[in-house]
Amino acid sequence: MRAMRLAYLVAVLTVVGCHPDPDATCKHLPSTQSWDTISSGLNGAKAQAVLVDPHHAGRVWLGTEKDNIWRSDDCGSSWTQAGHAGEGRQWSMQADPQNADVLYVVSAFDEVGGLWKTDNAGKTWEDALAGTAYLKDIGSNFVNNVSIDPENPAHVVVSTHGTCTGSIPNCLGETDGEGWHSVKAPGPSDEERVVIVMKGEQWIWCGSQIQMTQNSGDLWIAVGSDCEAAHWTRSFVPVNGNYYLGTGDGVVSSSDGKAWTKVSGTRGNSRVIAQGSKSIFAANSESAGIYEIALDGKATPDMPSPADGISSLAYDEDNHILYASLANGAVQRLVVP
Repeated sequence: MRAMRLAYLVAVLTVVGCHPDPDATCKHLPSTQSWDTISSGLNGAKAQAVLVDPHHAGRVWLGTEKDNIWRSDDCGSSWTQAGHAGEGRQWSMQADPQNADVLYVVSAFDEVGGLWKTDNAGKTWEDALAGTAYLKDIGSNFVNNVSIDPENPAHVVVSTHGTCTGSIPNCLGETDGEGWHSVKAPGPSDEERVVIVMKGEQWIWCGSQIQMTQNSGDLWIAVGSDCEAAHWTRSFVPVNGNYYLGTGDGVVSSSDGKAWTKVSGTRGNSRVIAQGSKSIFAANSESAGIYEIALDGKATPDMPSPADGISSLAYDEDNHILYASLANGAVQRLVVP
């Protein structure tokens, strides 16, 4: 029996690693010359959303396809299971900016579907939409993305995948912490369309146009061309007074969400982005190309390309690490100079 237990322990440590000193692990990473594969499929599951924890340096969250949520506390060098959140593609994820124990995850293309929430850092998850008025309006429980109000984390908005069956044919779901209700979307939602909360009643809709509402969906107005189609994961907060979006024609910025201009030095299809306080990292979800835009206007060298097209990006500014969830299901990291 002791031998069996020892064999099981060795197997577990082979999968998730054993790093008693995470801080030391984060300080001894590969060189800045190439991408390092840190997962080629945990439990054989393809990677989906990747999120850098805003409360714990070195902690990374990973959604998968039809498997568990995974967490790393050592900059991706090892992984542990962090609970079960649905049976689908966990492609949209956001962390509460004030409460380190709270995260939301969308489970897409799943018979159960739903928006899953943990309030104990991934130990347990529950479907936040179960039994709500909004769920009755959408019928299938197929949520497309989740966005948390950066100034009021109790305020959460989700986009619906497809049309709604209630009185609002194209609807979003909204909560202020006390139940969910449906509000108007500017059109039907699918993988190419997401809702992003700027603050309060001011939201952005990404699709064939950038649209904005300042009254929680009662009125939408077009404010720009198409914008980031990747499933929204990062918090929408300004950097040096500007908000940034990826589009099919490069990265655009705005100080107020009402007028958007192309950022100098950006390239064509740049729908997936991650941001730090000094740089924006942009990628085309359909190719392996990625580049950096310095916000101070300085030139940046070409970046190494990951192994495949990028479906999700996240940047850990404390440890200067860029994470990429790839179309082939792997996760890679790059130490940024």
